[in-house]
Amino acid sequence: MVKQYLQSYDTEKWVQSFKSNDDNRTFNHTKRTVLRHEIISFSSQSNPLISRETLQVFAKYYLKNRMTKPTMGIGVVHYDSSPHIHFVIAGVALDSTATRVSRQQFKSFKIQLQNFQQEHYPELSHSIVEHTKPKTLELKLTYQEERMKDNGKVSYKEKLSCKVMQLAKGCVSLSELETKLKEQSLHPYHRRGLLTGVWLGNRKFRLATLGVGKEHLKKMTLEQKRLDTISQNKQIKNRGLER
Repeated sequence: MVKQYLQSYDTEKWVQSFKSNDDNRTFNHTKRTVLRHEIISFSSQSNPLISRETLQVFAKYYLKNRMTKPTMGIGVVHYDSSPHIHFVIAGVALDSTATRVSRQQFKSFKIQLQNFQQEHYPELSHSIVEHTKPKTLELKLTYQEERMKDNGKVSYKEKLSCKVMQLAKGCVSLSELETKLKEQSLHPYHRRGLLTGVWLGNRKFRLATLGVGKEHLKKMTLEQKRLDTISQNKQIKNRGLER
C-alpha cells in the first residue's frame, strides 16, 4: 500500500480527508469528479519478475507523476492471475482546483510511465503497452460521456463501441463486418451503398464515432470496393453470355 498526502493507516480518516479536501474545491457543481479510480496491470508472463518492492516503486511513481499538482491518493495491490495496482486519487488538488487533465496530457503521462518501466525494469517486456504507437481503434466520446466515464459509469455508446470494435478487428471488408453486426442483432445503416454505421435506438452512430480507426476503415472500404467491382464484372460477363 502506498499513500500520498494522507495521514495514518485508518481508512475512516482517509475518507474524512478526501471529503474535507473536496469541500474546499474552488468551483462546485453536481457533475464534479470527487474521486478517480485507475488501475495499472501487468502481463501474467511477468509474474515471476515482479516483487512487492517493484510494485511499490510503480505505485509511488504513479501517484507522484499522475497529476500536474500535489494531490491526495492511495495505491493498493491486488493479486489475481497477475498483480495489478488500484489507485484512488482525489478529484481536487491540495490547492482546491480540479485535477482533470486533457487527453493529450494523460497520454504524455502514460508514455512517461512506459519510458520509466523500460529504463528501470527492461525485464518486464511482456507488460509494455506501446503508448507511442498510433491507435487503430479509439472511441470518440462527448464531454458528457467523458464525465460519465470519470464517474465510473458506462454509457450505451461505450457498450456499443466495445462490441463494434471487437467485431471490426477481425474483419477485412465492410460486408464481413456487416454480417457480424447482424449476427449480434445490431442494425447497420448505409451511405452511398456502403456500410457507414450502426443504429442505437433512434440514433445513428458512424463507425468512426464508435472507435473504428480511420486506417482500418479505409482498408475495409477499399477491400469492399474491390469485391464489389469483381461482383459487378461477373454480372456483366454473365449477361453477355446470356445474350
